[in-house]
Amino acid sequence: MKEALHNTFWRWLAVALATALVSVLHFGHPEGELGLHAVHRELYFVPIILAAFWFGFRRGLQTALAISALYVAGLLLTGFHHQTPFTAAVQVFVFLLVAAILGWLAERQRRRQAEQSEVEKLDALGQAAAVLSHDIKLHVSAMQDIHDRAGGFANPGLEGEFGSELSKARVLAGVIEGFVPPRFLKPLSGDLNAAVRDLAKEAGATALAKGVTLRLELDPAGCQATADPEAVAWALDKIVNNAVEASPSGGEVLIATRRAADACRIEVRDQGPGIAPEHMEKIFTPFFTTKPGGHGLALAGSRKSLRDLGGDILVASEPGKGAAFTIVVPREGAKIAQGAAS
Repeated sequence: MKEALHNTFWRWLAVALATALVSVLHFGHPEGELGLHAVHRELYFVPIILAAFWFGFRRGLQTALAISALYVAGLLLTGFHHQTPFTAAVQVFVFLLVAAILGWLAERQRRRQAEQSEVEKLDALGQAAAVLSHDIKLHVSAMQDIHDRAGGFANPGLEGEFGSELSKARVLAGVIEGFVPPRFLKPLSGDLNAAVRDLAKEAGATALAKGVTLRLELDPAGCQATADPEAVAWALDKIVNNAVEASPSGGEVLIATRRAADACRIEVRDQGPGIAPEHMEKIFTPFFTTKPGGHGLALAGSRKSLRDLGGDILVASEPGKGAAFTIVVPREGAKIAQGAAS
């Protein structure tokens, strides 16, 4: 963090010094040659380009506006030597245009680099997950087999504890398996309303125990989606369970289905504390979690599974007003791009 602030400071200092130097050169000798004035004027592009490249569209445009104001003020003080108001206006327009285009291109390139970095990280994690998940399942099966062949524990009280721990290990293996690279998917056509009803039955007991109500708002016309039903059900299960955990006793979790032009949506909205702004960009990052004892893999694994299908998971939240997660799945015969629904 300190290093980033340090780099930002020196970059802004470089932009400011370049702007000051160009201004001195341009307006220091108002009676100078026309050609030299033109060269000095074009040097204003140096700080504009630096700001747009380093800080993006908005900061680049703000820098161009500040330089344009300085440039026009200098012309007013020197009596528009060698220029007319029209040529000055054209020059200001070019300043702003260059800043806007370069800033937009710089931000797009950074987004692409970030997306590529995320893909590479998930691929590497996926390769490790395939091995780790397989090993966990083998060990769980081996322990269960040893337990069964031994006739169980001498102390019957340990049976429940042993079964609970094995169940947790199986759940962990399932979470890790979500990061396995795309497998051969079997797209099946199915109505998402049915998937939501099945999930509501399974999650109903947990929600009831906590005093949380599950409310369904299903699209009357349904929504036929083409997807791997296991991947969708797995992602929906994780999101609904998180929503129930986040909601207070007496609260409500809304599960709604909607049809869009080329996608089906399942929205899960809770009445919890919401997601802190500083956590919004991290919630889909593997191993990031704010829950004590959490592993930070469920949401990241769910999103990866859905993106493998051509879908996505979107999130919206305001602190104190709950969170809304939206599962986006291609409609039957359609395929959407990642994040297309955002």
